[in-house]
Amino acid sequence: MKTLANCISVILLLTLNVGYSNAQQEHEYVDLGLPSGTLWATCNVGAENPWDYGDYFAWGETEPKDARYKYYWHYYKYAEDTIRLYITKYCTNEERGHNGFTDGKTILEPDDDAATVNWGSEWCMPTKEQWKELTDSCIWTMVTLNGINGYEAKGPNGNTIFLPASGEKDGVSSERFFQLTLTPNGNIVRTIINDYIGRTGSYWSATLDDLSTGANVFGFNIYKVEPWVAAEPRCMGLSVRPVRCKQ
Repeated sequence: MKTLANCISVILLLTLNVGYSNAQQEHEYVDLGLPSGTLWATCNVGAENPWDYGDYFAWGETEPKDARYKYYWHYYKYAEDTIRLYITKYCTNEERGHNGFTDGKTILEPDDDAATVNWGSEWCMPTKEQWKELTDSCIWTMVTLNGINGYEAKGPNGNTIFLPASGEKDGVSSERFFQLTLTPNGNIVRTIINDYIGRTGSYWSATLDDLSTGANVFGFNIYKVEPWVAAEPRCMGLSVRPVRCKQ
């Protein structure tokens, strides 16, 4: 009986491992012909289709938050004393570190990488350099896919990926973004524009902006077909577009 039980355990373990491997392989990627050979996923983490926005993550966190206002320092995993704002991980500045803490870490570790944790070890968040390569090597076009605004990146070999204009979540009232429209009967309608969704795209990199105070991380931004890499507060909610990791 003990031998039979051991065999059943082995079979179950093998089944689970195969299922996990297949789950990782469900996510598609594209070879854009980039100089580095980086392979880019076709969807955001949390999305089922290339045009879906997917989930929003604070940098270094691996689960989306259940409310928009929580994408703020008070709810950030690696922050203490949010009035003065001290960082408890990924910190190179002792003035910003909690009790003078520094760890010299400037690249996300797998356990803190939303791409790796949600999709498996074959995936990771792009570095600043990989985003910069995508920016410089591709032809960018503003397009609409299945009714969703976004940006197409065409690589040197002609292959493309679509990045939806998923905006960002910054933990403050979205009512600061609005537009006024004059109706045919002369009334003025005030329409809230939610987090730039549908107009811009903001995506995390895995790279800390260590030249700043440690509170910012490099992110990729696209607006009106002008992509660039810039620092973003790490408590904000941005999209994650994975790349294949080199094993």
